[in-house]
Amino acid sequence: MCAFELTADLRRRPLRPALPPLLLMALGLWAAAAAAFSAGQETAPPLAPPFAAGTALAVSAAAFAAKFRRMWPWALVGAGLGLMLGCAGAVQVHGAADWLDGETVACEVELLGDATEGGYGYSAPAAATVEGRTVKVRLTGLEEPVFCGQRLCGRFSFARPSPAAAAFYWQNGFALRALADDFQPSEAPAPKGWLMALRQRAIEGISGSSAPGASLIAALACGWRPGIAAEGAYDQFKWSGTAHLVAVSGAHLALVAFAVEALAKRARLGRKARTALLCLLVAVYVLFAGMPVSALRSAFMVVAALLAALAKRRGASLNALGICVLAFVALEPSCALSVSFALSAGSTLGILLFSQKIASWFWFVPERFSEVLVAPVALTLSSQIATLPLGCALFSQFSTVALPCNVLAAPLFAPAVMGSLACAVAVALAPAAAPLCWLAAAACAPLRWLVGLFSAVPGACVAVDVAVVPALALSLCLAAILYGCWRWVTGRVALAAAAGASLAVGAVLFALPLFTPPQLAMLDVGQGDALLVASRGRNVLVDTGQEDRMLLAALARHNVRHLDAVVVTHSDRDHYGSLPALHPYVAVEAVYAHEGVLACPCENCGLFREAAQQLGCEVRGLKAGDAMQVGDVKLEVVGPLEFASSGGNDDSLCLLGTAPARRADGWRFLLTGDAEAQPLAKALAAFDVGNLDLVKVGHHGSKNALSAPILEATAPEVGLISVGEGNSYGHPHPSTLQLLEEAGAQVLRTDVCGDVTASFSPQRIELRIQQAGGPE
Repeated sequence: MCAFELTADLRRRPLRPALPPLLLMALGLWAAAAAAFSAGQETAPPLAPPFAAGTALAVSAAAFAAKFRRMWPWALVGAGLGLMLGCAGAVQVHGAADWLDGETVACEVELLGDATEGGYGYSAPAAATVEGRTVKVRLTGLEEPVFCGQRLCGRFSFARPSPAAAAFYWQNGFALRALADDFQPSEAPAPKGWLMALRQRAIEGISGSSAPGASLIAALACGWRPGIAAEGAYDQFKWSGTAHLVAVSGAHLALVAFAVEALAKRARLGRKARTALLCLLVAVYVLFAGMPVSALRSAFMVVAALLAALAKRRGASLNALGICVLAFVALEPSCALSVSFALSAGSTLGILLFSQKIASWFWFVPERFSEVLVAPVALTLSSQIATLPLGCALFSQFSTVALPCNVLAAPLFAPAVMGSLACAVAVALAPAAAPLCWLAAAACAPLRWLVGLFSAVPGACVAVDVAVVPALALSLCLAAILYGCWRWVTGRVALAAAAGASLAVGAVLFALPLFTPPQLAMLDVGQGDALLVASRGRNVLVDTGQEDRMLLAALARHNVRHLDAVVVTHSDRDHYGSLPALHPYVAVEAVYAHEGVLACPCENCGLFREAAQQLGCEVRGLKAGDAMQVGDVKLEVVGPLEFASSGGNDDSLCLLGTAPARRADGWRFLLTGDAEAQPLAKALAAFDVGNLDLVKVGHHGSKNALSAPILEATAPEVGLISVGEGNSYGHPHPSTLQLLEEAGAQVLRTDVCGDVTASFSPQRIELRIQQAGGPE
């Protein structure tokens, strides 16, 4: 791309690009619309005050900018407009929700993206047309996958999302959840129906091929990822930091465009011919990706950058990028909170602003090698300035091998994409061309091998926990420092800063745990259990919950990179479901469960054993009387006394923990899994547990979790309840909360407090809470 066509004079000292008024206005509008739309989640704001304030701000800032020729007031102009748009968008979504909530109507819906599989079937973003009015919804209850662009007719039930999913719905602009009761494909074709039919034919033809790696062809050419997800290949792309290669994103399309432009240069095509070829390539790719909104956004961002090739200046592409941001936020204010929009716009902006600067750090590389060696590094680093912190916050993971893997993948990526696109077009037009999948698979094989190699590196990907607002602030700080100190930030300065930051992070991650006191942490993983016992650098996780991202984020909050053991209390999914997700983010030495679970023939126990085997570590059995040492903490199995209910609640392992204290019996806590009052009473009587300092209340505080005699015998100071916000089970039950109150126990719940951490010193127990999703 033109970003790397540097003259000899500019290779070492590139000029700092100016920020045009249109871009500043777009950034101000984006930020204000995001803030206003986010603030309107709970209730629809009145329109008159924000419209009056926004108009006054925009007019006054524009007058000041015109009078004094200042640049920064244009951001205030955008902020005023964004305030109005964000509030108007919030009112629109609330109005649609109030109109259809609780209604079941016959209507038509058009899918805005491919359906994805979840715990309750398939779901997809869709636009429902009811009485001539279009409402953006999340279509659920699909038994089979459906494709972007398809139209469905039938009866649909509309309802507001659950409290746990409300934030996700709002951020994506979904007014309601639409449950498909009875539907069939619409006879009236969609405006882009024939294009979608070609795409669907290509996906089905490629997926049905016996060529090795056919799923990767479908992902690269059509954006269809269920195949590589089912094979586990998508995880490899995520772990190696190359997931953008199989997703429609600004960074992905920029890499495609750069690779093809390099080939076009070698073919001696002129600048106009190269730009036309690249625009055609992006258009074909977007069509075969299904033309979802995210793909269109990314295409516009990349085309904006390509226009700089004709204008021979970055200002033109920065203005074009500003127009794209203004247009998308104006047309759909909810996209100001969209993850795909932020990653597409952020990566494109980073490339346009900083790619030449980063490329100048490698001025010593001979110019003839610049396209092969320098360009991929500069593209990767410049795109990640704005997107890496945000990606870590959103996905709770960070790839340590992303940079070298992306650099080496660049020359392999172009033939893989071009071969996949050619194959997809041929199969879509002539199903008999399916044997071409073998040629495309050969073109993709080197890329797949490289990604697999890097993803298998120990520590290739680590779990992190960063809040979105601090992540955005970090991105802004990095961009401001690099832009503001353009002249002074040299390659040596950047290398020294990166080395210093790496040393500081390494000290926190690996040295600090050795000096922390023994701890028990009840992790917030939604409706499930996950408790961490840590002491002297040793860690044992008791249960995992079933929300992968929540578990990884919680472990990152507690600086856990290694687990000496995972103990699964019983074979309910909300206690072991996230077990496979620990790989490769956290190294696990062994998995423990009741010895009866390891031999039980029931389906639930079999599913648990399959999940445990995916970690590739030893699976061991436990029984009453067994014990393990975790640093200074002793964990003893006190229940169940016998294996009686095929790994159900009554068979939950109960662990008695003891931490050092000045008193003779030490600090004592009990972890109960889903054990309820009857089996718990037997275990307590058999082992003479005595008084407790903390008890993890069984079965998420259900009605039968405790009894008055149990509380009288154990006299716990604190009752811990792991429960999901707004769960459909009614946990915790009011009667259980009343029993704890009458016993004088303080109740701490994950749905209210977030993570709850107890630190044991010889003198006292210190309790800390996370405050429901905030920093601990």
